[in-house]
Amino acid sequence: HDRSCATSTNGAAFSNFLSTAGGTGAVPVRWSFVTIDGDLYGANSRRDPILRYDGTTLSYPTGPPAGTILALTEDRLVVSGTSANPNRLAYSQSGTYTNFTTGVNSTDPWTDDIGSPGDTNTALKYSRGRLFVFKRRSITACLVADQYTTRCTVLSDNIGTLDPNSIVEAPDGLYFVSTEGAYWKITEAGLELISQKISNLVRNKSIGASRSNTQ
Repeated sequence: HDRSCATSTNGAAFSNFLSTAGGTGAVPVRWSFVTIDGDLYGANSRRDPILRYDGTTLSYPTGPPAGTILALTEDRLVVSGTSANPNRLAYSQSGTYTNFTTGVNSTDPWTDDIGSPGDTNTALKYSRGRLFVFKRRSITACLVADQYTTRCTVLSDNIGTLDPNSIVEAPDGLYFVSTEGAYWKITEAGLELISQKISNLVRNKSIGASRSNTQ
């Protein structure tokens, strides 16, 4: 929740490799990161250009759209949350994570709109071969292959999340905090309620759209 990103090597003190996120606008509320072959890719809630940091050099590849959330499948970078199409998933070329120019070959990039226009994707999580796409009030699970064979099914049409950083993968499934503040687990059998909202614990906790808590 800051304008800065910092790195520490071999236990040394942290030093910023970025300190101007958000530009002259508001401070980013939330970051989304993935790592690919030792490179860090990052997006934030201010829709700054997607960053890439290789441990030494910070750069901004021109290919990825300016989204707010990232996910990494077996061979593609997925970007979502652009201002023009907040319900769209943009898949990179297979094995080339900065090419988002759509094409007709199975390895080419493509886009997929989940739900109706304006129905924002609020979180992404790739787990066990499936990309889970969260909205405020729904969850869609996509078995990702290419633009011709990827298949998506609705896992829930009334449960979703506003807190992408609450989604945690464990050996027995994905845990997350729902929009209402309840705690859920996604397993092969479907959704399982872990706990209703714990009022005293989360009484002063802002919703994930403005502040996140990951455990």
